[in-house]
Amino acid sequence: MNLRVRRLSDGETYEVDTPNLAFMVQKSGEYRFDVDSNADTTQVTVWKGEGDVTGDSPAIRLHAHDRGEFSGTRLAHQIHQAGQYDGFDDWCHTRDQRQDRSMSEHYVAPGVIGYEDLDGSGTWRVIEPYGPVWVPVVAVGWAPYRFGHWVWVSPWGWTWVDAAPWGFAPFHYGRWVYWGGAWGWVPGPAYVRPVYAPALVAWFGGPGFGVGFSFGVGGGVGWVPLGFREPFYPYYGVSRSYFQNVNISNTRIVNITNVTNNYFVNPRGAPVAHYANASAPGGVVAVPRQVLETAQPVSRAAVNVPAHALANMRSVNSVPVQPTRISRLGAGAGTPSPAPPARAMARPVISRSPAAPAGTARSAGPTMASPAASSASTGRYVPRPPQRVSAGTPPYSSQPKAGVSGTPSSPVSPSTHTGAQLPAVASRANPAVNNGRVVPRPGASTPAASGGSESAHSRVPAQAPAGAHPKSTGSSQHEKTGAEHSGH
Repeated sequence: MNLRVRRLSDGETYEVDTPNLAFMVQKSGEYRFDVDSNADTTQVTVWKGEGDVTGDSPAIRLHAHDRGEFSGTRLAHQIHQAGQYDGFDDWCHTRDQRQDRSMSEHYVAPGVIGYEDLDGSGTWRVIEPYGPVWVPVVAVGWAPYRFGHWVWVSPWGWTWVDAAPWGFAPFHYGRWVYWGGAWGWVPGPAYVRPVYAPALVAWFGGPGFGVGFSFGVGGGVGWVPLGFREPFYPYYGVSRSYFQNVNISNTRIVNITNVTNNYFVNPRGAPVAHYANASAPGGVVAVPRQVLETAQPVSRAAVNVPAHALANMRSVNSVPVQPTRISRLGAGAGTPSPAPPARAMARPVISRSPAAPAGTARSAGPTMASPAASSASTGRYVPRPPQRVSAGTPPYSSQPKAGVSGTPSSPVSPSTHTGAQLPAVASRANPAVNNGRVVPRPGASTPAASGGSESAHSRVPAQAPAGAHPKSTGSSQHEKTGAEHSGH
């Protein structure tokens, strides 16, 4: 596995777990991990950066250009100079160069997930008063949030999955505008750390919505992409700081304090009486509620919204559609899929993070795990919003997964929003001795850990269901986080 960490901010950690060791990244850089599937050995190569290897013995520091071979959990090892790149390393290096040469990187905030996918699929323009605007190359009649489908991802709820190969960043960050006869995406301020949202839209629905729209039995629901400077009112529970950050990082909001106060007192803020994009061609999309419930393509089922109806439409505080099994797991839910050999799932790994709960499988080789939301098929890791929990409501449970665990640099972590004091992780400069932890397979007992501490990501809410992630369907995009990784 190849792991590239482009930046490592304060409070962020990345950890790679293998059957006999845990590797904690201490500096941004490039790393490679080779695991012998038959023997209890791991080879760690540090092309750039620095990190600590831990097991059942004192931690061992690897520096740039080191290659270490480690046997057993007691870490019998040999360290020598890294050799030349092989074919896999060359492929990873080419991938990294593509990201480094991205034109879009000059216009978006560091950490926007998927920005490099915009290159080659549109053009950048500077348009006042918006600033940099990305205009996609699309067919006539295209409009944002029309060509794709909705899935349910806890704890956000309804999450947009776009059909375009570049359709991640423009639908989870920034705002859309209609200018000069074309749609354009306006990223948030480049100097503000970006915060993910499941869909930056305003919703329409409720009793009486769309009478005469040919929705059929059950009624329908509609939405419009938010325009420049228009506030986003989350339709899922969030903290006060998250509300502010998800707005100021994705557009320029005037009087954000007043907007925030209105949201929490109202309790969800006063609906905007007029949305700029509602009058743009294709700006308002309306579909029967079954389209969301069954994760159907929106464009096939969208109904025409008469112009006279736009003036009377009011946004709602929550989406009036309940999720189903299909909207949670995808249209392929229940379909048999290839499974790894039982032998691979019966092998434990070493981890500095808290042990995974029963039922959470870990693979025998080095694998990537999300610090927050993840799914088996999506490859996109994004943070879960900190929750606004009412009195008597239990917090979300923690279910960290195996492999590389950490807090991506792109999203703002829950602790940043809530101000909660989380237990500190082991010091980067002086990691704890004997802090490795054996993680057993489901059903096995957990040996007593010899030290270690809870990692910052272990308090995030429970994992999203497999297959229910925004990138679970209709995309060939690879995983994006604050780090990039590849495996073979």
